[in-house]
Order: sequence, then C-alpha cells, then structure tokens
Amino acid sequence: MVDIGSNTQREIREIELSRYACYLIVQNADPRKRVVALGQTYVAVQTRRQEMQDDFNKLDENVKRLAIREEIREHNKSLAEAAQMAGIETGQKCAVFHNKGYQGLYGGLGAK
Repeated sequence: MVDIGSNTQREIREIELSRYACYLIVQNADPRKRVVALGQTYVAVQTRRQEMQDDFNKLDENVKRLAIREEIREHNKSLAEAAQMAGIETGQKCAVFHNKGYQGLYGGLGAK
C-alpha cells in the first residue's frame, strides 16, 4: 500500500524495470529528492568512467603502456609517502615496505 494523499492508500503491484528504464526515470525525475540526486550522481560518474575507458581503448599500445606506467609512478609516490608517514626511513625498510605493497596488489606475489 502507498499513500496517495487525503490520508488514503492504494495498493500497487510490483513492476520490474530494465536498467535503461531506471536510467530514464532517474535522469528525468526531481533532483531535489535525495534518492534521485544520488541516482543522477551515479549515472554521471559511470558515464565519465566509460568515456575514459573508451578514450583509453582508442590509444595505440605504446601510448597505453606509457599511460599505465605514469599511473603506477603516481601510485608508487603515494606508497612512498605512506611509508615515510609510517616512520620507514632506511633503504632496507623502504624496500620491504614496497614489496609488501606488491604482495597486497598481486595476491601475495612480491617484486621478484
């Protein structure tokens, strides 16, 4: 039962919507409603993610390799900052810390 105004209720049946139908509803609904605003944000984020993936797929293999390498370089800088904040300062301890990072990323496999 759902409230329909004037302190009355009406029974509604369940309806199964396709993903596309949900997309159309959320994009055209009132964004002042929290659930609609969240849905619109989700759609925007997923659309941008797909656009970025499509752009990446258009690149040739050498440019893809360089882009991935740059991303890894940025992640390694973040990892080094985390190590420093954790008090790891010597080369040996830093190497162990980085190897633990690799193990976390690659299911227990280290740098070797």
